[in-house]
Amino acid sequence: MGAPNGRRRVSRTGTGREPARAGRHGDYPFERAFTVGGVAAAVISPRGEFLDVNAPFCDLTGYRRGELLTRTVPDLIPPELEQRDMAAIERCLEDPDATLDLRTRVVTASGEQAWVHITSSLIRDATGEPEFFVAQAVDISAEVFAEQALAESRQRFRSAFEAAPVGMALTDLDGVLLQVNSAFCDIVGYSAGELFELATPDSITHVGDLAGFRLVLDRIRSGDATAHRMQLRYVHKDGHDIWVELALTAPRAPDGCPLYVISQILDISEQQELVESLRAGEKRLEFQVSHDQLTSLPNRRMLVDRINELRARHHPGSVTLLLVDLDEFKLVNDSFGHRTGDELLKLAAQRLRSLVRESDLVCRMGGDEFAVLVSGLDSVHEILALAHRVTEHMSVPFVVCGQELFVSASTGIAEDPGGGLDPEDLIANADVAMYQAKDGGRCRFQVFDEVMRARIADRQETDTALRKALGGDELSVHYQPVVDLRTGRAVGCEALLRWNWPGVGEIPPEQFIPVAERNGVIVPLGSWVLQNSCEQLNEWRGRWPDADLTMSVNVSGRQLTHPDVVESFAAILEDTGVPTDRVQLELTESVLLDDFDSVLGTISSLRRLGIQLALDDFGTGYSSLTHMQQLDFEVLKLDRSFMHRITSSHVDETIVRTLITMAAALGRTVVAEGVETEPQRRKLSELGCRLAQGFLFARPQAPSSIDSLLEELILEPRPLTA
Repeated sequence: MGAPNGRRRVSRTGTGREPARAGRHGDYPFERAFTVGGVAAAVISPRGEFLDVNAPFCDLTGYRRGELLTRTVPDLIPPELEQRDMAAIERCLEDPDATLDLRTRVVTASGEQAWVHITSSLIRDATGEPEFFVAQAVDISAEVFAEQALAESRQRFRSAFEAAPVGMALTDLDGVLLQVNSAFCDIVGYSAGELFELATPDSITHVGDLAGFRLVLDRIRSGDATAHRMQLRYVHKDGHDIWVELALTAPRAPDGCPLYVISQILDISEQQELVESLRAGEKRLEFQVSHDQLTSLPNRRMLVDRINELRARHHPGSVTLLLVDLDEFKLVNDSFGHRTGDELLKLAAQRLRSLVRESDLVCRMGGDEFAVLVSGLDSVHEILALAHRVTEHMSVPFVVCGQELFVSASTGIAEDPGGGLDPEDLIANADVAMYQAKDGGRCRFQVFDEVMRARIADRQETDTALRKALGGDELSVHYQPVVDLRTGRAVGCEALLRWNWPGVGEIPPEQFIPVAERNGVIVPLGSWVLQNSCEQLNEWRGRWPDADLTMSVNVSGRQLTHPDVVESFAAILEDTGVPTDRVQLELTESVLLDDFDSVLGTISSLRRLGIQLALDDFGTGYSSLTHMQQLDFEVLKLDRSFMHRITSSHVDETIVRTLITMAAALGRTVVAEGVETEPQRRKLSELGCRLAQGFLFARPQAPSSIDSLLEELILEPRPLTA
C-alpha cells in the first residue's frame, strides 16, 4: 500500500522486503551503538519490516534475530494499541521533522506483554524518501508498574480517607488544612469550605488545649515524633465543646523529613461523660469475674490464681485444699424451690467463712460445692481438726424463712507439701477425695492418698478396657425370666448386661456400670443393650407368638439426661419392629433423686412412644410414693432386700403386704425381685403378689442357654400356687 507522495505505509504482510538493503545502515555513524551499545535497537523499514535487530532487542522481545526478521512491527503490538501506535508511525513518515517518542506495550515471544519506551529516527535517502527507522527500546515495565501501584495506592487512600467512619484531616507541617472528610465536618459542624477558610485546626481547638496541641505539632515538625495520640477539645460551630481523641501520624520522606500530618478524629464526648461510671463498672466487673454472684465468695478462677500466687512466692509450709460438697442439697431444691436453695447456699457460705482464718480463702466452685484453701498449717492434726469443724458445723440445721433445713457436708482434702502441684491437679485430687467421702456414706471427710491414687489408676484402666469392649465381643446380654406365680408361665424377661474382660474374667455389673456412667460410655452401651434385647424379644415372639412376652431393660440417669436418648430409643424400636408396649424401661429411685427435673421431660417423651415404665428397688426410698404418683409407673419392682426376711420378720412381711395392697389399689403391677426359696415364693403368693423373678426360677443366662428353659416355662408351665 503506497503512502501519499509515493511513500510506503507500514504493512503486516512483510511483502516487498528488500533484504539486500539491510546492510546499508552499517554506513551510518550509529553502527557502533547499534551493535555494542547495550540498548535494545532495531532497524525497521517504512513498511514496518524488521531489517536488523541487536541482541538486547532479542532479549527484550524473547525472539531470535531470525524470527524477528520475518515479522513486522504490528506483529508485536497488542491489538488494542495497534491503531494508536501505527498512527504515530505514519505521522513520522509524512512529517520530515517528526520523531517517534512512544510509551507502549509489546507482545513478547511468550505471549506476555512488556512496557517499553521507544524513540526512533527516520533515515531518508538523498532524494528525501524514507529509507528506514532506527528505533531504540527501553524496558520500563517496572517503572510503569510502580506508577500504577502508586496511582492505585493514592486512589485507595482517597477512598479510605473520605469513607472513613472517623474524622480525617490532612494538614501541612504548618498546620494548614489541605483536605478533610465528611465525618470530620459532621463532628465540628463546619462544611469543608468553611474549614478551609479557617485555614488551621487552631481555629476550632479549645483555648485550654491549644498549647498542648501546638507542642505536639512542634515535636512532629522537629522529627522527635512520627505519631502521637491525645485527647483534647474542639469547639463546635454552634459553640459547645466536643471531646475528641486525636491520632496524629507524620509520613516521612526517604531522608527522614516529615512530609505532612494525617489526623484521625474520634468524637468521645459521650465516652468522656461515662469515664467515671466506667471506672466504677470496671471494679464491679473485676469483682464479678473473680467472685460468685450469689454468695459473693471468690470463685474457681480466683482459687487458681491464689494457688499460683502461693507457688510463685514459695510460701513456707504446705498448701491444703478442702473441697466441701453439701449432701442432699438437691433434695432441698426439689422440695422447697430454688429460692430457698439459694438462701441455704448463702448461709452455708457465711458459716464456712466463720470457720477459717482471715488469711484462708473460701470459694464457691459452683452448684453446692465450696472450696477452702489454707496455707501454713504445720501438722496433719491441724488439717484434720479443720475438716472436723467443717463437717460438724455444716451438719447443724440451717434456718431459712423460719424453716429448719438439714444438710451435711462431704469433704475431700488434698495437700501439696512442696508447692509444686499444678492448681488443677490439686483441685482434681481434692475432688477425688470428696467423692470417696460421699461413697463412704456422706457427712464425712477423706484425705487424698496414694492408695486412692492407685484406685483411680485401676478405675482408669477399667475405663479404657470398657471403651475397647464396646466394639468387641466381650460384652453380652443375659436374660432372667419373670414368672406368673399363679400359672408358672413366663411372661417376660429382664435384660442384664455382662462383661467378660479377657485376662481378668467376669466383671460384676456393680463394678463396671458406675465407671460407664462416669465416662459416658453408658449412653452407647445402653443403646446397644436395648437394640440386642429388642432383637431377642422379636425372635422369641416369633417362636412363641401366643406368649406375648415383655422385655425389661435398665436405664441409667446418664442416659436419660443425654439430649438424643428419645430419638435413639425411637429409632431402635422402629428398626426392630417390637411393639412399644412390650418394652419396659426400669429406673431406680436414685436416678430420679439425682436429677428429677432434667429427666422428667425425657420420661414424658418416652411414655409418648408407648414404652412402659418400671420403678426398680421399690420400697427402699422415702420418696417412692411421690415419684410413683408423678411419673405414673405401670410396674413396681419390690427390692430384693425384702425377700431375705419376708418369712421370718413380721415387720418386713407387713411392709411388703402394704406395698402390694397399695399398688393393687392404684392399678399397678408388682414384680418381686430376688426370690430364691420356695417359702419366699409361697409367702408372696399369700400376700397377693402375682409376678416374681429370681434364682428359684432361673439365673440370668445367655440366650443359647435359657431358650430351652424359657420354652418350658411358656409351653409347659407348672402352677406354683400349690
